[in-house]
Amino acid sequence: MTKNKKLINPCKKLRKIEPTKRHLSLICALLIAALLIVVASLVSSTSLFSAAIVEPALTESQSEALSLKTSLEQSDQLHITEPQFGVNIAYAYVGPRKDHFICQNPLQDKIPVATLNAESLYPVLIYLNITHISNAEVKSCDAKLTVYLVQLSANTGATESYLYVEGTNYDPAFSDLSPLSSHISDFDEAYTSNGLSGGFIFNWTVNTSNLGGRIGSCGSYSSKSSGLGLWSAGEPNTITVSVHRIGSISADGESVSAAADVDSENLVQVPLERYGDGFIYNTIVSQQKLSQIDLFNPPIPET
Repeated sequence: MTKNKKLINPCKKLRKIEPTKRHLSLICALLIAALLIVVASLVSSTSLFSAAIVEPALTESQSEALSLKTSLEQSDQLHITEPQFGVNIAYAYVGPRKDHFICQNPLQDKIPVATLNAESLYPVLIYLNITHISNAEVKSCDAKLTVYLVQLSANTGATESYLYVEGTNYDPAFSDLSPLSSHISDFDEAYTSNGLSGGFIFNWTVNTSNLGGRIGSCGSYSSKSSGLGLWSAGEPNTITVSVHRIGSISADGESVSAAADVDSENLVQVPLERYGDGFIYNTIVSQQKLSQIDLFNPPIPET
């Protein structure tokens, strides 16, 4: 309050002084000059600040990466939040494969290797039960793929992850999958996961399920020596499997776009139980028959 009074009182005193026109002109000139100096100083400071934060030019690869990131971020804003599919884990088994870890190379005429080794001596096999639950995309695209990341974690710290895609069409005339599949590489997980698999069912009826999402290293062979998979850090005591959606790929006429799922929360997560030398999660084989089957080739019921 004291400061306000000090600012007000001098003004009252000025009103008692009868300034001459000469005084007024001189005062106005001084005020204008001071104002010009302040404006010039602000413009100079702004220019210097702007110059100080100029970023170096991007390389061609950085520019492409930034363009892809911007494209995905823009697609996120238009991404339909209603899920295309409901996902459940129907069967999972991880354990030692004591036989069939070497096979004849079917491409001997192209690759000079007579035999191939199993990718892992402790392979992974997972089946997903997927239900088509949404028709929201009918008005917005001709076909759509949903991209999932399936992760396995052992208590030893060893992990494996697999990319899985599932899709269907909403335009009955749609037939060419190549534009959709070519955009799977837009997601970083395509380069960091241990494998890629997937499916596409034409004219998939809403609220019907498909038990056919086979995922994992089981059945994968290469010329390299077999790895130890989730046993690479020692024999685990617990293994957990989780599935989460990382994005989608939509086709609309000649336009195809990839949209990252920024939420990417786990859709489902289950612990595997110890079974013999391995770990299992099972909802499709009766307990009585479990000991009689090949755990890496369970009988899949028709849906």
